[in-house]
Amino acid sequence: MEINLIYILLILLLGLSLLTFIFFECDYLEPVVVFNIMMALSLAFALPYVEVWGLHVGINTCIVVMVGMFAFTCGGIIAKRRKKYIDKNSFHDKFSLCGNISLEKVALISAIMIFMLALSVQELLNIANGYGNHDGILGIVKTIRPYIEKNEFVFSRGFRIRFLFAQCVAYLSIYLFINNMIRTGQVSFGYLWIILCYFPFTILTTGRVELLKLVIFGTLVFSIIYLNHKQYSFSSKKRILCTIAVSGILFIIAFFFYGNFTGKVISSTRTPSVILSHYLGLSIPALDKVVEKTVIESGYVGIHTLGGAYGNLRSLGMNLPHVGGFLPFVVFNGVDTNVYTSFYMYIMDFGVSGMCIILAIFGLLFTFCYEELKYGNASDYILIIYAMYSYSYIMAFHDEGFLDMISTKIIYNCLIMWVLIKFLKIKSVKV
Repeated sequence: MEINLIYILLILLLGLSLLTFIFFECDYLEPVVVFNIMMALSLAFALPYVEVWGLHVGINTCIVVMVGMFAFTCGGIIAKRRKKYIDKNSFHDKFSLCGNISLEKVALISAIMIFMLALSVQELLNIANGYGNHDGILGIVKTIRPYIEKNEFVFSRGFRIRFLFAQCVAYLSIYLFINNMIRTGQVSFGYLWIILCYFPFTILTTGRVELLKLVIFGTLVFSIIYLNHKQYSFSSKKRILCTIAVSGILFIIAFFFYGNFTGKVISSTRTPSVILSHYLGLSIPALDKVVEKTVIESGYVGIHTLGGAYGNLRSLGMNLPHVGGFLPFVVFNGVDTNVYTSFYMYIMDFGVSGMCIILAIFGLLFTFCYEELKYGNASDYILIIYAMYSYSYIMAFHDEGFLDMISTKIIYNCLIMWVLIKFLKIKSVKV
C-alpha cells in the first residue's frame, strides 16, 4: 500500500510558507505569502479527519502541489522590489478617493438595487417553482442549488448583469466607507445602507463564494490603506492581523448562517468542525484522487478554465460548447467534494508545464501590483481592481480563479466603476 504523505506535505507547505514570509520581509499581505499560507492552512483543516474519512496524499500529488507552489513563488520573487522602506509622504499622493454621497443619490442607487433585486427574485422564484419549490422565496436557493451542481441550470445573462452592477456598487461603497474613515475620520452611514442592499444578491447566487469575495475585498482594502497610512509600522501590522482574524470569524459566522438557505445546516453529524474541514480541507486529498487521470480530456483547449472566453466567442457567433460548471464529485468515507485546488484545472487543460507557466505569470502579476500599491503611487482604481480579484490567489487551494479574469467581466467592472464615480461626483481629496 502506498504511504500516506499528507503529514509530510503539510510540513513542506509550512516550511515554504515560513521561507517566503521571511524573504518578503515578514509582510503577510504579499500574494506569495498568502498563497502559500492558505494552501498549508487548507491541508491542516483536513488533519482531524484523516482516519475518519480515509484521506490520502501520494507522491504524485505532493510533486504537483509543490511544483505549482514553487512556480507561483518564483513569479513573485521576480516581481519583488528590493526597496526596504516606505516613503512617508507617498500616502498623501494615493488612495485619495473620498467624499460623501448625497442622500438623494444614496436613495436613487438603493432604489435601483432593490428594483434589480426584485427582478432577480421573481425570475428565480418562477424557475424554482418549476422545479417543485413549495416554500416560496425561502425555498428558492435550496431548490435551485442541486440543479446547478448537476450542470442543469445556469443563471441568465440578465441575472448576471444585475448582480454585477450590485457588486460594483457595493464594492465601491465599501472602498469609500473605509477610505473616508481612515483618511478623514468620518463614518458615512449612507455607504453602509448600500452595502446591506447587496447581501440578498449574494444569497441568490446559491453559494457562499460571493460572500467570501466581499469579505476578502473589504479586508484587503482596509489593510492596504491603513498600513500605507501608518507607513507599515509594527503596531499597524499587529492591528491588521487582529482585523484579519475578526474578518475570518465574521465570515465563518455568516458561512453557517448562509447554510440555512441551502439546507446545509449544523446537525449532530454535521458539526461546525466537520463542516469547516469538509469545505476547507478536502481540496488536496481530492486532487490526489484524480491526479492520475488523463491530462487533456477533450479536443478543446481550456475546457475547464476558459468559460468566460468561450462565452465571449459564442456571443460572436462561433459554434463552441458551454464549458465550466461544476466538476464531478469524488467520494471519501461518508463525504464527497468536487473541489481539487486550482492545480487540477490547469493540469487537465494544459498539463503540468502549462500549470507552472500560468501560476508563475499570475504570481508575477499580483506581486507586481501589490508592490506598486505598497511602494509606488498606484491609484485608487488599481487598488479596487486588485482587491476585487485577489480572491484568485487567496482561494487557489479551493478552486481556480485566475483565468476567470480572461473575460469581458473585468471590462464591465472597470466601466461600471468609472460610471459610478462620475455619477456620484466623487473626487480625490488631499489630506
